[in-house]
Amino acid sequence: MPNQLRTVGGLRMLKPLTIDEERSLLPVITRGREAARRLDVESPDVGATRMLRREREEGQRAESTLLRATCGLVRSRVVERGYRFGNEELEAAGVEGLVNALHRFDPQKGNRFSTYANYWIMKLVNQAIRQQAGLSESEMEHVLQLQKLLRSDLAKHFSTKEIAGSLGVSVAKADRKSVV
Repeated sequence: MPNQLRTVGGLRMLKPLTIDEERSLLPVITRGREAARRLDVESPDVGATRMLRREREEGQRAESTLLRATCGLVRSRVVERGYRFGNEELEAAGVEGLVNALHRFDPQKGNRFSTYANYWIMKLVNQAIRQQAGLSESEMEHVLQLQKLLRSDLAKHFSTKEIAGSLGVSVAKADRKSVV
């Protein structure tokens, strides 16, 4: 596999984690974040400082592993939107969404990180597409609804009337080339 296919936003991709592998990283990340917080606000003795730094570094490595194992999701979402993956703005938006997800993720809520990250990746990729294409929010919603409809049955050729009904617009508006 060429190197460009194995990196996303400068991060080397890892294979996706199993749920057990992901769950094993979450306490390490939590301990690392707590250690970083304590290093910022406390003045521990030399021994405690070493231990906290070690925990912080282990947490950072665990975060890196989680990010790199979830990078494939960025690629999938950009491709799913019908864009070639080489689009650097969309790639950067997806990675930004992934990093936002990591910083906001609360493992105590019981969700998988990849499920949570998917929301943030899609939000920022869609926002980047909207900006690149100069679409309003309602136009972007129509694009997303149309893509969902077309993916629902790849073998079917949808009529303009079916598209209009699905999008909740008139047949005349659905027939305009600018809708897609």
